[in-house]
Amino acid sequence: MISYQLNDLEDLPKFSNQYDSSNLPKKGPTIDYGLIKIMNSITDGLVAAVIIFVALLLNVIALLCLRFTILSTIEEDYREIGVMKAIGISHYDIKRVY
Repeated sequence: MISYQLNDLEDLPKFSNQYDSSNLPKKGPTIDYGLIKIMNSITDGLVAAVIIFVALLLNVIALLCLRFTILSTIEEDYREIGVMKAIGISHYDIKRVY
C-alpha cells in the first residue's frame, strides 16, 4: 500500500499524472479526494432517504389510526344515525353532525 498526503488540492491532478507516468506499482484501486467526496455524499443521501422513509411510514400509521378511530366512533353511533335517517334528516345534515 502506498499513500500520500497533499497539502494543496490543486496539485492533485499533477501528482496523479506524475504517479501514472512513473514505474511505481499500479495494481489496485486508486482512492483520491474525489472518490472520498462521492462516498461521503452517497452515505449522506442514504441516511436522508431512510429518515424520509421512516417519516412517511409514521404518517401512514397515524392516518390509519385516525381512520380506525373515526370508523369505530361512527360504528358506536350507528343506532343514532339510523334513528336520524328514520326521522327523515337528510344525509348532508347527518354528515355535518359527524
